[in-house]
Amino acid sequence: MNKPVQLGGSYQVAKASVPDQNIFGWFSVGALADGEAIIDADGDIIPVEELAKAAHEFTKAARGSGEEHDGGVADGELITSITFSDDILDAMSVDPVTGDVIKPLRKALHEHMPRGWFGGFHIPDAEAFERSRTEKTEFSIEGTANSAEVV
Repeated sequence: MNKPVQLGGSYQVAKASVPDQNIFGWFSVGALADGEAIIDADGDIIPVEELAKAAHEFTKAARGSGEEHDGGVADGELITSITFSDDILDAMSVDPVTGDVIKPLRKALHEHMPRGWFGGFHIPDAEAFERSRTEKTEFSIEGTANSAEVV
């Protein structure tokens, strides 16, 4: 039987663009480049396919960010989002002009890219941006899902 669980994970803010008040980084990682699944602090694994579905739903329906999962008013807005799955890595290795597969690029992407959700938020409030840049140096996703035991 499935039980609701909190989705979560903390990943470093990779870049903060001070003049634009934008922050970028990994929102969640489902697997390392070698395919090893990431187990979060609660002992849960979010399969990359499920993470992609959650990311797409968030992008369509919510797009806001907040602090400390407090349910308050969003202090930022999603400005970019991409989930890295094997299919996306394959698509990224196609030359946009010729349509040819760039085999060395495809190989490098599959060997070195984690599978997960990467993106960025614009934080318009200067104080909230400064906190996100200096104090809150990680992204942490929040949500619920149905837990399934792996047999």
